[in-house]
Amino acid sequence: MWQKNKKAIIGGIIILLLLTIPLTVFVSQQEQENRSRAASATTLYFNPTTTAPSPLVKTIGDTFTLDVMVNPGTNKVSTIRYQIYYDTTKLSLDGNNPVTVNTTAFPANLEGPILGGGTIAGSVSIGSDYNLAITAPTKVLSIQFKATGLTNTATTSITYTALTQVLSVGASEQAAENVLSGTTPAYIRVVAVPTATPTPTPTKVPTPTTAPPTLTFNASATTLPYNGSTTLTWTSTNTTSCTASNAWTGTKSTSGSESTGQLTASKTYALTCTGPGGSVSRSVFISVGSAPTPTPTKAPTPTPTSIPTPTPTSVVNATTFSITTFMHGLGNSGDNANPTQHSLSNKNPLRKVRDVEVSVYNANDQLVLKKSGTVSYFSSVGNFQGTVDMGTTLASGVYTIKVKSPFYLNRRISGIHTITAGTSNTLPAVTLVTGDTNNDNALNILDYNMIVGCYSDFGPPISCTASQKLATDLTDDGNVNQFDYNLFLRDLSVQNGD
Repeated sequence: MWQKNKKAIIGGIIILLLLTIPLTVFVSQQEQENRSRAASATTLYFNPTTTAPSPLVKTIGDTFTLDVMVNPGTNKVSTIRYQIYYDTTKLSLDGNNPVTVNTTAFPANLEGPILGGGTIAGSVSIGSDYNLAITAPTKVLSIQFKATGLTNTATTSITYTALTQVLSVGASEQAAENVLSGTTPAYIRVVAVPTATPTPTPTKVPTPTTAPPTLTFNASATTLPYNGSTTLTWTSTNTTSCTASNAWTGTKSTSGSESTGQLTASKTYALTCTGPGGSVSRSVFISVGSAPTPTPTKAPTPTPTSIPTPTPTSVVNATTFSITTFMHGLGNSGDNANPTQHSLSNKNPLRKVRDVEVSVYNANDQLVLKKSGTVSYFSSVGNFQGTVDMGTTLASGVYTIKVKSPFYLNRRISGIHTITAGTSNTLPAVTLVTGDTNNDNALNILDYNMIVGCYSDFGPPISCTASQKLATDLTDDGNVNQFDYNLFLRDLSVQNGD
């Protein structure tokens, strides 16, 4: 009897395991999926809130204020790049300073507001303290409008364009990740001022409907080899003007085509066309391949000549270090806030060869040798690799080793390393923290101020030399904008080098 009961118990345990294991796997997969969906939860809207059926009703000459609001959702908002469009035939900005930034929540006004052509553009941020990230619904700025043109029974809308972005310092996101999930426009109806004297009822004339603008924007090729070119072609309807931004600038015709010229880096071309019925924006991303490796020219084999055999002497071989570095924001490297995610890091940096300085310390933490060399970018693995000649003076022994590259913090390679003199020594990979724009081995307000001075998106930078632009272009794409700024904030948790 006991044997039968024992078999029954064992069988029940096996059945229970078969039921619980798939359930555990399913729950684990669901938790992982929920974590992967943590990003893109932020919305922008206007206060007071309106809808097309329930607009804000104003008469000609009325002034009113709209607040731009951000609801971060599950994100930790650090930077907002905004571009807002309104119909200049119906509304105008009112006063000498119609746009007021909420400096309590966003003390760093990185750019703008830039006003004109029915657009309001700029970038604001929480400043240099990433602990002040926005985690609750907050006012971003206020805009003072004046009603100037009748809409009668229709409405005019105030909208966020496609150039609007929100960045986060949250651990679930990446430095270049736009976490904006949606925007809500404002709807305004402008009516005539009522008169005291009764007037005959006019014959009702159907209100003409202003057709919304349309825009088709594409490229003859979106994937190019290094130094390749493509032709941008666009066609719009119900528009009166078009403006280019991002990789190209200036006023464009409402329909046309234009060559990009030879490209050496991936770029995004944006175009916004405006008409009586509003505006429409489109963008095209052109992916450019890496520079080809030049084929070495085979040198002619010289005719050997008789050389006297020298008397053998003692030869001392140099000690070399094989160095591998991951650099934050580039290739397969993330940042301090999210080290493991790098899909949005720049996979095609402009500077593919970097200087490195290798320092060797003995067991007493005393510097015994410092040498310089270079590392080169390998797109297949998303890191920089190279060999540094350490000379012939380093003795075999146990050492700690640190690596420094311009504009990155000094970093100790993990572990204690046994070095054999006169041979090639392969060292573990090291990850370098970016943002040290003045090369003082610290991330602080000096680096922050240099990035703010070189920040340029909708307009020119405040104050930036060529060398400062090189130092502050943390993502190495040729621009200093919200992505570099946000990467600095996300790396600021490590403030000093090793």
